[in-house]
Amino acid sequence: MSEYGLPYMGSKAKIAASIALNFPKADHFYDLFGGGFSISHYMVERKSKNYKHFHYNEIKIDVVELVKDSIEGKYNYDIFKPEWISREKFLADKESNAYIRCCWSFGNNQKTYMFGQDIESYKKSMHQAVIFDDFDSLAEEVLGFTKWPSIAKTIKQKRFYLRQLIEHYRKTKIPKVLHQYLNLQQLQQLEQLERLQGLERLQRLQQLEQLQ
Repeated sequence: MSEYGLPYMGSKAKIAASIALNFPKADHFYDLFGGGFSISHYMVERKSKNYKHFHYNEIKIDVVELVKDSIEGKYNYDIFKPEWISREKFLADKESNAYIRCCWSFGNNQKTYMFGQDIESYKKSMHQAVIFDDFDSLAEEVLGFTKWPSIAKTIKQKRFYLRQLIEHYRKTKIPKVLHQYLNLQQLQQLEQLERLQGLERLQRLQQLEQLQ
């Protein structure tokens, strides 16, 4: 199923088709409380023949700018490599930066940081390795290499490779370096989180890219 609009708390993306059934044909379509742009995105993509003009309104100016940047291709994976956003940066910039507020908050709630303090350093190491091929000592020990294998060239492939590796550790032996972060139960939870958060972060960026 296609995702519409920004990764946004309270997004109507999943029910956009049902909502659109209630709109009559007209010259102008007005999205008065546009929020994460999901309804406008759906209408432009699926109902463009029904209207001559589309109008999106949102009180938060930085959200509007995020929509514009996405449409203009700023978050295309070919050019955009997301920097790591620390807890401190998130708390400092969330009110003025819609990208940080929406894409780096837990469950897109735009209030709390995406990762718990106990695993934040681990997540940063994996992020740097996956996005920038930058391996610190933690990444080297967890992954067991300093260069991705040929089957993991793209960001998607690297994320999948990492999830497979975590699954392997769960079934065999946890590397010593991870014992400072995790016990077996936590590792099992982490394997699930890698699937959810890895896919979630990738999906968030893909949502921004789809607006293009």
